[in-house]
Amino acid sequence: MLAANRVMSVLATPMDFSGMAVAADAAVGIAMFPDQSANAGQLLQRAKHALHEARSSRDRICLYHPPPGDEPPIDQLEYETRLRIAIEQNTLLLHFQPQLDISTGRMHGAEALLRWTDEVLGEVPPHIAVRAAEAAGLIDHLTMWVITSSIQACHEFQKVDPDFTVSINISPSNLREIDLPFYVDRALRTWNVRGSSIVIEITETAMMVEQVTSHEALRQLKALGVKLSVDDFGTGYSSMQYLAELPLDELKIDLSFVKAMLEQPQNAKIVRSLIDLAHNLELKVVAEGVETHEILAALTGLGCDQAQGWDVGMPGSAADLLVALRRLHPR
Repeated sequence: MLAANRVMSVLATPMDFSGMAVAADAAVGIAMFPDQSANAGQLLQRAKHALHEARSSRDRICLYHPPPGDEPPIDQLEYETRLRIAIEQNTLLLHFQPQLDISTGRMHGAEALLRWTDEVLGEVPPHIAVRAAEAAGLIDHLTMWVITSSIQACHEFQKVDPDFTVSINISPSNLREIDLPFYVDRALRTWNVRGSSIVIEITETAMMVEQVTSHEALRQLKALGVKLSVDDFGTGYSSMQYLAELPLDELKIDLSFVKAMLEQPQNAKIVRSLIDLAHNLELKVVAEGVETHEILAALTGLGCDQAQGWDVGMPGSAADLLVALRRLHPR
């Protein structure tokens, strides 16, 4: 770790390019031999895994740590190779999970969720797909595919319900790309979708990493009319200052609090506090993990604005969602 800190210290000094000071966007992932790897290939894979974690950490340095006991280690190189094939052959899919407006009882929008089923790897969890994309340098390609496909789907949904919205998740590294607002703007124009119909979801971590660059990207997205949401709120370390300063529209309470709020009084207190905090900052509140009618009723009593979870609707294909929308909005 000492050597990594020395490297980061050196790279922190801006470099001069034709009279312009340019700071390196550096991160360090560390894996140790032989304690954490048995051979060179495994050592490289685990170092790349640590690098992915470092890109989302505050100090940009991460030492490899084994996955939890219920998550077996993966062959990172194979996942990267298979992901390249999936992107080239356009075999990735999006599913959409409905979101309920609690006050009206109306399905007002849906969250786009990545689905990757590979003939070799089987069903790949989204977080592993994103990790593979980050390690392989494909995260921009993956994110732009998700953005374009989500906005295209929103165009189809709005043929049935003109006010329908689609939420899209982006990773912290996406906010460091200066072209992100351009890609969003181009997709909006291509499919004739209003910016206000799209909600970009970011994590608390994303707000803290590379603050100058990421905050500027968020402001440019806001200028397009896009709505901004803080995802999984309550699980990270965001500063209240950023909630007040950034042009946010929405706060999503992490499902870990919502699912257990009836059995664990402390979770119910946290949910109530987060709803009050968001409303005091004039933000809408979405509760994730709403799996029962009882939880939905409790959230209604607390003044929560929107709900998402199995009790509201399971994720499904765009075609399935269109069928549901036509049933709700018959002509």
